[in-house]
Amino acid sequence: MDIEQTKAWQRYQKGLEYQSKISLLSKTDKNERFYSGDHWRGIKTNKHPTPILNVTKRIVDWKCSQVMSDLLKMKFTADWISDTDNNPQSQMYREIARLFTEHTTTLWEKLKMDSMNEKGLNKAALSGAMVSYWYWYDKIDAGDGQQGDICGELINASNFFPGDPNMPEINNAYEPVQPYIILSFRQQVEDVRREAKKNGATKEQLELIAADDETKNETGDMAKSEIEDSGKCTVLLHMWKELVDVIEEEQQEVIDPVTGETVIQTIKVNKGQEWKIFAEKCTQSVVVRPKWDTGLHRYPVAIMNWYEREGSAYGEAEATSLIPNQIMINQQAAILALWIKIHGYPKVLYDKSRINQWTNDITTAIPVNGPNDGGVGSAAVYMQPAQIPTVVMNFMEWFIQTTKDMAGANESALGEANPINTSAIIVNSKNAVVPLAAIKRRFYQYVEDVGLIWLDFFMSKYTDYPTRIMQINNGKEQQFVPIDTSVLKNIKFKLKIEVGPANIWNEAAAIQSLDKLLQMQLINFVEYLKRLPDGVIPDKEALIEAREGAEAQQRAQEQQLMQQLMGEKLNALMPYLPKDTVNNLRMLARNDPAAFEQQVRQIVAQTPLPQNQARPYADNVQEVI
Repeated sequence: MDIEQTKAWQRYQKGLEYQSKISLLSKTDKNERFYSGDHWRGIKTNKHPTPILNVTKRIVDWKCSQVMSDLLKMKFTADWISDTDNNPQSQMYREIARLFTEHTTTLWEKLKMDSMNEKGLNKAALSGAMVSYWYWYDKIDAGDGQQGDICGELINASNFFPGDPNMPEINNAYEPVQPYIILSFRQQVEDVRREAKKNGATKEQLELIAADDETKNETGDMAKSEIEDSGKCTVLLHMWKELVDVIEEEQQEVIDPVTGETVIQTIKVNKGQEWKIFAEKCTQSVVVRPKWDTGLHRYPVAIMNWYEREGSAYGEAEATSLIPNQIMINQQAAILALWIKIHGYPKVLYDKSRINQWTNDITTAIPVNGPNDGGVGSAAVYMQPAQIPTVVMNFMEWFIQTTKDMAGANESALGEANPINTSAIIVNSKNAVVPLAAIKRRFYQYVEDVGLIWLDFFMSKYTDYPTRIMQINNGKEQQFVPIDTSVLKNIKFKLKIEVGPANIWNEAAAIQSLDKLLQMQLINFVEYLKRLPDGVIPDKEALIEAREGAEAQQRAQEQQLMQQLMGEKLNALMPYLPKDTVNNLRMLARNDPAAFEQQVRQIVAQTPLPQNQARPYADNVQEVI
């Protein structure tokens, strides 16, 4: 019986055909195999050595860690709101933006974004693209009786099917650009049937949801093997964009034609059109969940290409260009190992007329026959092995080092250099990551795209409740701050990714700069401690607190001494000051102590004691200006 395929499945098949044309799956599988150390598959070695010098894994791991070496933070700001505008509405908008910024830091930790990014970058280095899918999971307890929050997962490049695979973008800064997006998953049949039944599928449709063995399109050799009768099937998530009218309710005053009185009437007003993302979930022949409005205005999918290829959404992998060199390195190592196995050990030459059979058994003596001409030593000798040609070893070392250098992975960057000169290592490591600058920028753009997707959820899903509880964790304490979601529709937000250094070389550079500032006395010791990277000095906070306490006590003592000295000098000057000045000082002492102290300092500094002693009467006071 011919089974009618769903529209999404037909598009899915076209996507598979395109991936086959560009050899996406075969190249990714090969890259993953070499990264995992499976380098000799399918090669008949005739029991010869098969060494593996996995330079590919070394370079890929280092590059992924280097791309992630910076600390990233999403920072939201209210658009068209000045930082200096202090009216209540502007202050409220800035506060909501600050709460979003702090909330994304908490969300980053809850979703384990660092771990997800690490895995995603590894996928990008092996397949060419890191793809993540974000969704609203309504089973999460958000507190205060609210349900639902953001979740996400990584998608293999071979399970990602854009409507236009020649367009590298999914969303631009303002709207979705792909005509549709399809993601494929392997899910348990029981779970799929349960969801389909919940959404109104008939008994006949449920029977069409059956296990299959469509694993040939999964990434990696391991993913192509499932437990027999595991009961899995391929499920598609089909998302597309539609322009919809924006209808809002407004209240207007109208004249009642009967009574002639003015009444308030609620009317619906068309505010224009906007893009909305709709979705459908299906198998090959059954719609598991019919079309629904996600409430989002951009696709909840973010992508990063490791290397960009013109006219390709899938990019190019790091490992693809390394594999030919990896094969060459392994072949050279295999030849050297075979040469050493054959020629690397001394051979025995013995007189067969005097020795019947040679043995290397250390517990067995070797009998020698015949006359003792030349002694027993003349019956057998060891032949020294030949030396490996120097040019061969030099070429091997040169080839491996050049492969690393061309990938930007020199000894300083890989941590293989002896850190004798910190400044030189910092310079070398910075020079080494220059080729990674473009990859890093693409990673930062990917994180920004994820942040914009989160913002879309904030504006569309957090507004399901009149008040949304925002979980804030600033590192010292956890807070739960409510926000009025009714005001969110009136705010436009901007997002910026702040990048801060976090690797060992940046820490070394920071410490070196701080040392110089302290030596030049441009900063004090407490300022030095506060700016040191965490972990350099144990219990740094307690040391800072102790030094600040000691400095505060010293300042108090100095201030007390200074006040005492100024008081003595002021008392000596009082008979020589005009009455207006004295009255002003008394008034400041009562009402403004800070201004009084400043005025006294100025008088003491500018008014010297007269040499001649005047009588303490007002008409004899000499006014000193």
